Amino acid sequence: MEKNIKVFALGSENDTVLLALKQALSITGITFIKDVVESDLVVSTSIHDVGRIYNPEKNYAVVSMGEKKTATLPRNVEIFNGPPNLLEILKYISSIEVSQEEEIQKAELLPDAKKILVVDDTLRHRNSAKDLLKGHILTIVDGYELALDALSSQKFDVVLTDLKLPMSSSILSPNVFKWGELENYGVFIMLEAARVGVKHIAIVTDLNHHLDPFSAAFDHFSQYLFNINGSDAVMIHANLVDNKKGETVKDWGEALSRVMSAE
Repeated sequence: MEKNIKVFALGSENDTVLLALKQALSITGITFIKDVVESDLVVSTSIHDVGRIYNPEKNYAVVSMGEKKTATLPRNVEIFNGPPNLLEILKYISSIEVSQEEEIQKAELLPDAKKILVVDDTLRHRNSAKDLLKGHILTIVDGYELALDALSSQKFDVVLTDLKLPMSSSILSPNVFKWGELENYGVFIMLEAARVGVKHIAIVTDLNHHLDPFSAAFDHFSQYLFNINGSDAVMIHANLVDNKKGETVKDWGEALSRVMSAE
């Protein structure tokens, strides 16, 4: 493969089909990585598992004995039926545009470095977090389920989360789940962070409060500091700044300062 496609294998370590597929693709020179957020492609044998972590910015290949391509699936989710057809999968992989996930040069840790979980489904905002929060210890995820997984397995000083994130298929019936539809999961991430003892929590949204009813209601509460289970929590309409590419991004550094100094 000419392009450096980063692939994440989603599924059980005992899934023989996934293991065989991973081995076959590795022979072709494809790189498998351990961080799903940094990947260009996710391969799995379960459409339901893909739905739990779906992000419209990423690509997904599902090898299944029973699933069929339907009109309800988005364009970036491809079904491959039956025993894996390596040539078909490679053709699909070759069509993928490699993401522009920025490699930010690591800075020395600040004397008061915080362990921070950042949750955002938009690539440019995740990249800006790496840049604007340099010197801190960052874990960056792009969805609700991944945020819950991080909170259950790690300890954080600070959580900075987007308000709206793609719908998760977890425990939903197929006729209810909608690929890529945004839900207000940030509120529940805030509550879960407080439940597990994170001391400083902020929901950081860039929604236009004149165009979104939930964001308009959010506006009222953004003036207050909430104490939830001993944690300080704030709701922030993000200040926006331009990054090096001229894109508008959330000012995560300003958001961190606000949640750390909230009184």
